[in-house]
Amino acid sequence: MDEIAESYSLQTVEQLRAVADPLRIRIYEALAQRAMTATQVGEELHIAAPKAHYHVRELERIGLVRLVETRERGGILEKYYRAIARNLNAPSQLLQSSEPGEIAGAITEVFSNLTQSFLTALARINAEGADSFEGYAIGLRGDTVWMTPEEFRQALKAVDTIFTPFRMRRGIADEREAQVTIIGYDTQLATPDEPAATPSPEESPQPRRRSIILVGAAIYSRNDLMRSIAKGEQLDLDIAGYLSFKDDVTPDLVDRAIARLRYRGVLSASPEVLEALKRKET
Repeated sequence: MDEIAESYSLQTVEQLRAVADPLRIRIYEALAQRAMTATQVGEELHIAAPKAHYHVRELERIGLVRLVETRERGGILEKYYRAIARNLNAPSQLLQSSEPGEIAGAITEVFSNLTQSFLTALARINAEGADSFEGYAIGLRGDTVWMTPEEFRQALKAVDTIFTPFRMRRGIADEREAQVTIIGYDTQLATPDEPAATPSPEESPQPRRRSIILVGAAIYSRNDLMRSIAKGEQLDLDIAGYLSFKDDVTPDLVDRAIARLRYRGVLSASPEVLEALKRKET
């Protein structure tokens, strides 16, 4: 009953949508550790029994959880469920073979749920008057890196190895559950080339506007904005979630690289950059 596969590749968009729900991720990960009844899952995760039963049945229906044992106790039939693998992944074949609209909807749902959970945690910290994130399992970081595709794959494997010892409860003091999400992509794929307009001799070239619509987290550094300027672009940002500008970003750089800003959520930047960003808001 304890033997399960190490990894499972999602087969359908419905499975991808299922794990967009942070609660279902928690339930799945609990069942990846050991077989439990839906009632035990509810007790483990401190959620109401009817809700636990509903989500376990849904995960079973789409093939991510299976019934592994039944026991009769006191005239009641107990059903024990187990996750089909310790880890889930979305293979490129699924993303490529599905309709673009289906994948876009599923991925948007994933990040919408994650963003909402992150903002809820952040709001709770602010409400409690915490001056920093110390003592809380919360963090956000974004980086631009230069790697070969193989180096990138190896880096993701290394990160996975780092987190492997912490995927099961150890029963130590101050141990808490934390959600970790990693997204990585080749920015060349996400930045389609646009033909530059040919200016008339008496006109100076005008920057092209590049629209970026994002639900989730966006973090910009000086290098990010300088690359846009070098391409002759100005960014039109529409961000729902967390938007941050690193300390190396200056107000002058904001003026040159950003045409317009709309955001809902949390905005983090130096006071000077915040002032420059206010002039970009619509």
